[in-house]
Amino acid sequence: MQAYRQIVQKAGEHLSQHETGKLAHVADFWNAIQWVEHPKQRLLADAELSRTGEAFINLYPSLLKNADPARVVLTEFGLYILHKGGDRAKAIWEKKLAKPAKAHIEMFASRLADPETRRKTTSYDALVQAYPDKGHAVARLVAVHLSNALIHQNIPFTDSHGVDIRAWGPTAEFATGKKYFSLVPLVSAYAPRSLNGCFGCAFADFVLTDLGMVTESSVQHALKRTMLNVIQRSA
Repeated sequence: MQAYRQIVQKAGEHLSQHETGKLAHVADFWNAIQWVEHPKQRLLADAELSRTGEAFINLYPSLLKNADPARVVLTEFGLYILHKGGDRAKAIWEKKLAKPAKAHIEMFASRLADPETRRKTTSYDALVQAYPDKGHAVARLVAVHLSNALIHQNIPFTDSHGVDIRAWGPTAEFATGKKYFSLVPLVSAYAPRSLNGCFGCAFADFVLTDLGMVTESSVQHALKRTMLNVIQRSA
């Protein structure tokens, strides 16, 4: 049907203009998809990826009445990408695994070493609470992980002066980007449940609004990095 083809074409245009659609393997996946057009409604769904993981997506008449059909199509395509990434990609998405940004490590290290900050601060908790609220949710979570590592090694805040978190054993792997942490607490707080639980929904929103459904900027940025990791693993 012409209307189905127009919807798929529009979704493809959105994808081709986005950074993910410019990845060669993603473009190849899109071109390989078979769009199965159903004249009658067979499921309570507007569209559905093959349940066997094959490269075809069913399109049903209710899609033609959907207010945002391109989002529906991109959601199902996103699920195909996740399927191609295998178990590791699925685990990364489910746990929302990320690595700390160098800027977040530097923020914690500089505050831990700063004499003026130490003069005003008496605990790790106070150090974290002093972080700016807006746009620093991920930085605060990174600081919590680093603080916990120090606490678990029985290093009170008063004794933490001079600790090099990039070289010290319990924090070195994390601080040098060799160890993941989970964004689940933050994504759960700053994104709707549909996006948090469904990679396809998140992929569609990434393409259409640059993850506009995520309401905190640092979480938005970190989740993009996690999603790109998943997408790269599907190659």
